[in-house]
Amino acid sequence: MLKNLKIVVLTIFCLTMFGNAAASVVSESANNLMIDAKAFSLFGGTDDNSPDAIAYGKAYKLVLDEKWVDAVKAFEGFLKNFPKSSWKDDAGFWLCFSKDKAGFNPEEVFKSYQDFVNNHRGSKWADDARSNMIIIGQKLVSQGKVEYKSIIDNMKKKNDEEISITALYALQNMGDEKALSVMLKMYDSTTNDEYKGKIIFALANFDSPDAMKKLISIAKSGKNPDLQKKAVYALSNTDKPEAIKALKDILANSKVTEVRKAVLYSLQNTDSPDVLPILKNIALTDKDTELAKASVYALGNFDHKTSLEALKEILKSNRPIEIRKAALYSLGNSDNSDIVPVLTDIAINSKDNELSKAAVHALGNVENKYSIDAIKKVLKTSKVMDVRKAALYALGNSATPDLVPFLKSIALTERDVELAKASIYSLGNIESKDAVSAIEQVLKESKKPEVRKAALYSIGNNNSAGSLKFLTGIAMNDPDDEIAKAAVYAIGNLDSKEAINELKNILKNSKSMEVRKAAIYSISNNAGDGVGIKLLGDLLKKETNTHLRKTIVYQIGSSKEKGAVPLLVKVIKEDKSTEVRKAAVMALGNIDSPEAQKALLEILQK
Repeated sequence: MLKNLKIVVLTIFCLTMFGNAAASVVSESANNLMIDAKAFSLFGGTDDNSPDAIAYGKAYKLVLDEKWVDAVKAFEGFLKNFPKSSWKDDAGFWLCFSKDKAGFNPEEVFKSYQDFVNNHRGSKWADDARSNMIIIGQKLVSQGKVEYKSIIDNMKKKNDEEISITALYALQNMGDEKALSVMLKMYDSTTNDEYKGKIIFALANFDSPDAMKKLISIAKSGKNPDLQKKAVYALSNTDKPEAIKALKDILANSKVTEVRKAVLYSLQNTDSPDVLPILKNIALTDKDTELAKASVYALGNFDHKTSLEALKEILKSNRPIEIRKAALYSLGNSDNSDIVPVLTDIAINSKDNELSKAAVHALGNVENKYSIDAIKKVLKTSKVMDVRKAALYALGNSATPDLVPFLKSIALTERDVELAKASIYSLGNIESKDAVSAIEQVLKESKKPEVRKAALYSIGNNNSAGSLKFLTGIAMNDPDDEIAKAAVYAIGNLDSKEAINELKNILKNSKSMEVRKAAIYSISNNAGDGVGIKLLGDLLKKETNTHLRKTIVYQIGSSKEKGAVPLLVKVIKEDKSTEVRKAAVMALGNIDSPEAQKALLEILQK
């Protein structure tokens, strides 16, 4: 143990003075026992007393004591009990290491390390795990298991490539002219796409005709779209005329949609008006709808009069609906008030309802006085119900308090129930006392039950200071049971302790059986896990009405919470009402769990 402690101290010293590389050398020379300084700090150098940290420290002490079999069991238990611990990757590595030292089957150990590397690629232990995999793999190959040769050869190659690329980055930063030549040769020789991508990134930092030529060649090559896209982005970052020319050429001639899309997004980042005619031409003529849409969105990102005119032209064209919709949304994202008349005309006069609705949504995105007036005009003028609904929702989404009187008027005067309801929901999106008052007024004055229900649900969703008191009054006093029930459900949506208490009062004091049942449903659905079962159990004890007690029993079964089965079994055994006991048996059958099935079998056997 003293020997191990000295190793720990020496490793900590090296980590402090020289970094991980020096510490690993010491660990290797000390019988390959790699010490985790972070774990060592548990034995006096940290205030971390969390359960997972303590458990990890105990398991790691077994590594220090070289009790490998016990360490394996300890780390397996740790990973099972603390799957989200910040020590998870440390424990995973030491589990693999301990298996190796304990003499587990080398193939099993190799697989353990392989799983660790795949699951923890960013871990500080990943390189150590790969190194150990190579050592174990070489031993397996020497035992005649040649299938491991290709695995370790690939790992060695990846390690060599990563080191080479790191060296090239260092050379590049030092201004070494040979680095570019080596990098170009390495790109052509490697088969690893990940490292090809890193080389592309590095090439973008070279101010060299050879680097530019290579990037253009990669971007135009049709072999690997991901590498092509990386080369495209690298070219766009150079801002060189030859790079822009190459990107335009790729856009015109490439057959790969995702590469052409990458070019589109890259060109829009150049902020050059020269690309606007290209984007417009693709939007108006290209057969690839997705690419045409991408060009439309790219046009929308230019704050330029020419781009707005192009979007208007696309909008009036005979292009597929999806492309014209894209033009609408792009126009809607503009702050230019000149587009409002165009969008309004399409919203009112287009023969395509989907396009009209898209125009309304676009108007809603403009967010200025002119667009609000335009949406009102659409609402009054359009003869298409869905378009008018879209206009109402667009007004509601603007959340403008000045709209409250307008929306209230529609809710009270509109003959179409769906439009009146839509105006209520739009009022509900406006956070102001006037909006709440308007909804309450609609509730009192409207003669349409569906509109009144919508008003109740909006009040419930609004959750303002006076909502609970107002809804309770409706639940207790409204002569229409459907309205009173809607008020009860709206109270449930308030999701508060006070709301649950009011529901209990309604259950106790309401004169309507249907309203009391609604209170039971709301209590059950909104009390929360565990709490609902307890509340229903308490209600069952106090309630005397058989019909309501059956309703409570059915709600207990519907909850399917942990305590439901024991509670129902108790009702079956002890309740004096045969009807309630039968309801409990039915509720038990609805739970469909092993515990419920066992309880039913016990009933049958008696």
